[in-house]
Formats: sequence, C-alpha cells, structure tokens
Amino acid sequence: TATGARIPYSIAKGSLNKDPGWSPFNAGDGQLLLGTLDTIFMFAYAGAMPIMGAIADRIHQPTFLFLGLLIIASMLVLVGLAEPWRIHSYTYFALTSFVGGCAQSICYPCVIGVISKWCGKSNIGLILGIWSSCTPIGTILGKLGGTAALSSGWQAVFISAGLATAVIAVVTLLCLVSDPYDVQLLRPGEASALHQQNLSTRLA
Repeated sequence: TATGARIPYSIAKGSLNKDPGWSPFNAGDGQLLLGTLDTIFMFAYAGAMPIMGAIADRIHQPTFLFLGLLIIASMLVLVGLAEPWRIHSYTYFALTSFVGGCAQSICYPCVIGVISKWCGKSNIGLILGIWSSCTPIGTILGKLGGTAALSSGWQAVFISAGLATAVIAVVTLLCLVSDPYDVQLLRPGEASALHQQNLSTRLA
C-alpha cells in the first residue's frame, strides 16, 4: 500500500505539466518543479528512516504503522484537494511531499519488526524475499488504480490513492498482531529451546 501511494505523482505529472495543467507546474520549469518534489520526498524518506526505526522499536508497531499510513493518506488527499481548493502554492506541494516522505519511513521498520517476531531467523531470506515482492505488486496496483482514476482528473489520482491507503491503515490496525506473545504463542525457536531445557532438567 505504501509503495502504491508513491505512484500518483508519476501518473499525474503529464496532466499537471501540460496546457492548461496546474500552476505552478504548467510553466516552463514545471518538470523541474515536479522532479524537485520527488527529491524532497526521497530526502525526507531516507533522513527520517533511522529516527522512525528507533521509535518503532519502542512502541506498539501496528499502531505506529497505522499512524504512518494515515499520514500518507492525508498528504495524498491534501494534494488532490489542491484542485477544488484552488491552491497553486509550490510550498504547499513541497510540504505535503516532505511530510509524506517522513511518514513513508515509518512503514519499513514496523513491518520488519513484526516479521522478525513472527518468523525468527530461520528461512529469513525466503521470507523477506516473499515480502519484498510487495514493492512491484504495489507499483502495479498503484499504476492500475491511478490510471483508472486519471480519467476523472489529476486530483482523483491522489484522492483515490489516499482513501485506499486510509482503508488499509484501518485494516492493519485491526488485524495485524505485533507479537506472538499477544495471542499466547511462542516466538520461533522458543518451543524447541523450552523442550531442550525441560529434557535437560529431567536428565539432571
């Protein structure tokens, strides 16, 4: 979902940059301005990652992930609302990109934290390989959904992506179990370790 949420700008660029397009992106430096938004997003994403990772280690990860997805959704909707609200300030678009990038950096640490508790170290390469397929899948779904929404205007691309992200955020909060301990289960490897401990105690 978070991956798909990065797609709207790439889909809407043509509509924003062409005539009549949307100011300030329909001017001669429109492509440069749009490219700068990508840079702002990635700068915020990379810069906030260590901070968000440290926070994710210390709080309830599904709740933190929900918060991140909800902020991402809000920023996307705000970009889309720039059309009916008649907002042409580049600062507005830059700020939503920056905040969205920071929120995006919440997702990866939270998901890795949950996976590590449920799956342990055994076959971690396979597990992370399967999980990493969410990036191309999210890109495909994001492009399909965004392209379908583009017929209703560039603003619909952002608003639809934001609403979809918000729905997934709620589902994540309601359904994602952070730790096997939360449902009275052992973490991977603990059952065999406990069995060995009991066996050693009997033989002693």
